[in-house]
Amino acid sequence: MHSEDEHPAAAPPSTDGKAELRGAIRRRRKSAAADPSRARRIADDFFSRPEVTARLHPGVTALCYVALRHEPPTSALRERLKAAGVRVLLPIAKDDGSLSWVGDPGPQARAWGVPGQPDQPPEKNRLVDPGNPAVVVVPALAVTPDGHRLGQGGGYYDRLLQVLAPSDRGGPLRVAIVGSDEVLEAIPTEPHDAKVDVVVVG
Repeated sequence: MHSEDEHPAAAPPSTDGKAELRGAIRRRRKSAAADPSRARRIADDFFSRPEVTARLHPGVTALCYVALRHEPPTSALRERLKAAGVRVLLPIAKDDGSLSWVGDPGPQARAWGVPGQPDQPPEKNRLVDPGNPAVVVVPALAVTPDGHRLGQGGGYYDRLLQVLAPSDRGGPLRVAIVGSDEVLEAIPTEPHDAKVDVVVVG
């Protein structure tokens, strides 16, 4: 028999359940065995989506992020995007809750500004204006089939998505990456929670 913590899908879709659901998913992620092929599968799933690839061509910008140890890895995805001629930008989390952006330097990239990570990238990584990106890849702990997203709790990406136009009004396609057991029928939501357009599973 499994405990409720091992089945976060059973959590009620109320805002009071956010902390509990986040804790359950984080514990499960930490206990999962490492999978060296996971990064490639995520990149394959991302590039298999016609609604995604329709947005990608040389010269466009994609906002992505560096996955932390227990998050679905983004390393292969970022390399595939750059190989396709896409400009990949990575965030710096700021104390005021906003995100600044720098070019992806490759293996030296870190989750800058996140606890336990460097506050700033090296001097050579200058801040850049993301302009109107074609795609924004957002971190998530869980999503629903219709695009509701449970984030890490900092609110950085909810703030970002609130100032970007929706994808059907000229804004970027919003993509979340989660594990196959993190697509849930319902999750706790609040009015400010921004939805995503595409769910990549890996």
